[in-house]
Amino acid sequence: MKSAETISAILDQQARKYGDRTYLFFEDQKVTYGELAQRGTRLACGLRASGVSAGDKVAVLLTNSPSFFDVFFGVALTGATLVPINPRYKFREVKDIIDRVEAETLIIEKELWGDLKGLQEGCKLIKNIFFKGSDTPPGLRPFTNLYSDKNVALPGIKFEDEFAIIFTSGTTGAPKGVVLTHGNYVTNAFQGARGKDFNESTRVLTCLPLVHVNAQVSSFLGSFVMGGQLVLQKEFHPKEFLVALSKYSVTSFAAVPTIYAILLNQADLNQYDFSHLTYCISGSAPMSRALRSNFEKTFNANILEAYGLTEATAMVSTNPPHGIRKVGSIGLPYENIKMKVVDFEDHTLDSNQVGEILISGPNVFKGYFKEPEATAKAVVNGWLHSGDLGYRDDDGYYFLTGRIKELIIRGGINIYPKEIEDIIATYSKIAQVAIIGIPDEIWGERVHACIISKENQRVTVEEINNYLKDKIASFKIPNTLSLHREFPMGGLGKIKKQKLKEVVMQVGGCNEF
Repeated sequence: MKSAETISAILDQQARKYGDRTYLFFEDQKVTYGELAQRGTRLACGLRASGVSAGDKVAVLLTNSPSFFDVFFGVALTGATLVPINPRYKFREVKDIIDRVEAETLIIEKELWGDLKGLQEGCKLIKNIFFKGSDTPPGLRPFTNLYSDKNVALPGIKFEDEFAIIFTSGTTGAPKGVVLTHGNYVTNAFQGARGKDFNESTRVLTCLPLVHVNAQVSSFLGSFVMGGQLVLQKEFHPKEFLVALSKYSVTSFAAVPTIYAILLNQADLNQYDFSHLTYCISGSAPMSRALRSNFEKTFNANILEAYGLTEATAMVSTNPPHGIRKVGSIGLPYENIKMKVVDFEDHTLDSNQVGEILISGPNVFKGYFKEPEATAKAVVNGWLHSGDLGYRDDDGYYFLTGRIKELIIRGGINIYPKEIEDIIATYSKIAQVAIIGIPDEIWGERVHACIISKENQRVTVEEINNYLKDKIASFKIPNTLSLHREFPMGGLGKIKKQKLKEVVMQVGGCNEF
């Protein structure tokens, strides 16, 4: 069967081929391919009836559940644009995203509404808020009302049509909206699935948030387009994860190094059956050789390190499941994806020379939402500048060596210092602040705040913690803090963060939250 080129087409294709086959396992629920198509279509009709048209933005605040798949496919069928928002974000962060995309529709679940109910009055462009849960508040509409049995005409969708805006922070402050098309999603799903040898026997387990494009494309769509199956968990709980691996005869899962470390430290691992596990994917942060070796020995399954970024939809490369696996490498690019290493003048470098990694292919994003200058800087002559440093060996395998961007990766989650610095700088006792990443055995990196207080003022960790807790997501709040009289500065007045990091690492003894 010829591969479909849009999400709506692939949904129809797979429902026809695998209609009665269970695709999704979630808690005590099972959902077939056919049911996903039916539910997605009903929700699409409800969205259209509520006034959602092609090109409209639908903001979504949902945790992992079958409802997310209904919304995902429903939005795709309407030709509207999905704007998934991290459920851990605070009011300021959520409002900023909704306002920037000018969303008129919001879907939100009950457990998130308490801290975000100010959106009802604060987001003036919002026309409809659909509430998932019991006791719908006044002025909101029940999420169940979106499921319509009325036959509503749905638009034709093309490969190049916009499907999602995924917000990912940049080093210069406010998050950027990465615009991805139907073609980006479907192409990258097939690229990753074929590169990882997914098939009808594949059963993937994921606890990663479905609002993240990695879970959407790598685990969800990747297994869906190949006729496989998905075991979904609402969030990560080590014991429940291990039980699911055994109970559902899981063949593969993707996780960040932190999760591998936590799983390995659980007691009584010999009580679980991991015999169906073939290999696991690790990405988002470097994995130590010791962790990799211990996990592979204990679980009897290889770990394949992978590489990707939102601007490339999700997946770019991985060590092949069959053939040569090079430990420490991010492997080979997937089909129809090109990679190269360049110097800072964009001259292509030879093998084993370190430079910036560039990516080209049909998975490269359409652009940053309403930021043409940033888009032009990121994609030059069809090549996406990743901001990551690395090299290619003589066999064509790629290796990462560092990051150009001031990016902190905590437990596989990207954290951008400038956003945190801007908020801490508004605190009355602060003269200057610099956020850096410090190595951490469990999380990979932790967020550390370097602070210069105003004269005759002293800042405590409790103060900073309390000041930030309602302004940014908890995972962005610094884990440790150090007080300084001055920062090492460069000739242009920029803080030399690498030098600052060395100072902090040498001195130690930081106050901890």
